[in-house]
Amino acid sequence: MLRKPIGEYNVGITRYQTESARRVPYTIYYPSLETGTEASYANVDYLYGKKEGNPRENDVHTFCYQNVPFLPGEDKHRVILFSHGLCGHEMECTVLCADLASLGYVVVSLGHPIGSPIVAYEDGSFYEWNQPETITKTQLKEMIPLWKEDFESVMEELPRHPLADRLMLTEFDLLGMSLGGNAAVFTGLSDMRIRHVINLDGRLFTLPESACNQPDILVYCGKFSLLAYLDLQKNHYPRLQVVTRKGLSHYQFCDGLFLSDKGKQNPDWADGERSYRIRTIQEFLK
Repeated sequence: MLRKPIGEYNVGITRYQTESARRVPYTIYYPSLETGTEASYANVDYLYGKKEGNPRENDVHTFCYQNVPFLPGEDKHRVILFSHGLCGHEMECTVLCADLASLGYVVVSLGHPIGSPIVAYEDGSFYEWNQPETITKTQLKEMIPLWKEDFESVMEELPRHPLADRLMLTEFDLLGMSLGGNAAVFTGLSDMRIRHVINLDGRLFTLPESACNQPDILVYCGKFSLLAYLDLQKNHYPRLQVVTRKGLSHYQFCDGLFLSDKGKQNPDWADGERSYRIRTIQEFLK
């Protein structure tokens, strides 16, 4: 069971895709005052079932509502782009994305066609990635620039989006889980439009050969990825903040915090970690 968003607003969801050569589907989480039809938790199993004509409902309550009206007003809202982990999916951090949207941010969650087992498009078509049996570090390093291109194609398309007049589109924040965290750091150092980068337990496989941008970077991690970032902080990048969390598996840095056996058996523990996580991110984004 996921959690009701933490902020004062309800959360709407709408889906689109880029018109670039590698079509990138994306889910937008946004603040609203309305409720309506709740969005399904479209994880990988659900999408495979949908492709086969039999969506496998997973009984996960998302607390997000499909295509409800955007929060009334004229204010423009900051945009956070989210990148999932290797073999992940657009909604794998729904609690965090919805929490941020309920606080007034707009979160655009990408589905990477190369790196996610299956992605779905709004015209009813699907793309299945031909995943190698084993993935080498070299292949991961080659994948991260492709994910940077996915970030860029979404940023370039958002000015033409129906919600564009409610979005701040001169600068962006990036959020990534696992490999998506490395992709967020890589993109943030390479693109002058990026202001903040948040990496959720992503190992550091590669960095750009030269950095043209200096965003603030927060690495929220366990021991899995800690040493590489401490080294980067000490020797190269003092603007990087590292927050270490004990007792969390890699899976628990996304919605696995609630869907794992530990999260289900210890809901108070999961809720405490969730509260600490959103407070840390809120403070960082100020």
